[in-house]
Amino acid sequence: MTSWKSLTAAGVVAATMLSAAGAYAAEGRQIALNYEVKIGGIHGVRIDTVLRIARDRFVAEAEIGKEGLLDKLSKTYRAMHVSRGRLLDGRIAPDESEASIVSGDEKRAVRASYTSDGTVEIAENPRPNIKPGREVGATQRRGAWDPLMAALMTVLGRQDPCAGTVPIYDGRTRFDLVPKRVGTESFASEDFKIKGPSVVCEVRLRKIAGYKPNTDPDEDFDKAARLWLGMLDDSGRLYPLRIEIDTNFGTVAGQLRKFTSRPLTREEELALAK
Repeated sequence: MTSWKSLTAAGVVAATMLSAAGAYAAEGRQIALNYEVKIGGIHGVRIDTVLRIARDRFVAEAEIGKEGLLDKLSKTYRAMHVSRGRLLDGRIAPDESEASIVSGDEKRAVRASYTSDGTVEIAENPRPNIKPGREVGATQRRGAWDPLMAALMTVLGRQDPCAGTVPIYDGRTRFDLVPKRVGTESFASEDFKIKGPSVVCEVRLRKIAGYKPNTDPDEDFDKAARLWLGMLDDSGRLYPLRIEIDTNFGTVAGQLRKFTSRPLTREEELALAK
């Protein structure tokens, strides 16, 4: 995984895991969700997410890293993603997203910023080598989100995370995630208590720009990821419980292992307001 690509698979796996307690915004709240990810049945990735929200400000963090056998058999991968913004009239006003990524011997720094017309600009250091014919223009980027901010927009700005297309630009490619609610299921876990049945969604990817010339936008569109969401507190929000994605390396399955929620300290609220 490279640059913001780590939040394309993790875009549904990790970043989406940042469900917010909007009902707690006035008092200030920290919500932490910790996930275990298995690839082809082998545990090898951890995802730790933290969201702090108070009044109209939020900051979200997602830390991704390989562990165990997968870490020993493949090159090292560590990534830290941070997004900051404001909540205005029920919508997200993004400030910025940043990422620091270590993949093997390579280190990258990525920053996403938003212009007044809604265009997302992503700067990467070192700069990527974009092949001719695979550029993504400003018109195609307008209205899109970087993967982490897109996940936040989905869970903070929507009552139903499974409703509506999510436009994403990851610095290399522009694509849509198309979710669809397909039903409800009973979801049992020894790690946390779920209130009522879980909601099940299918999420498909439609390619828009940045791919090889003549790429079919609906190539692989029928290969849907499955996402389970459920209520874990009194906020009324649906939190991601599990996700399954079929890949060339086998099924990637992310499972929630720990959920905690607490009020922000006075010092944390003051830091968030800066």
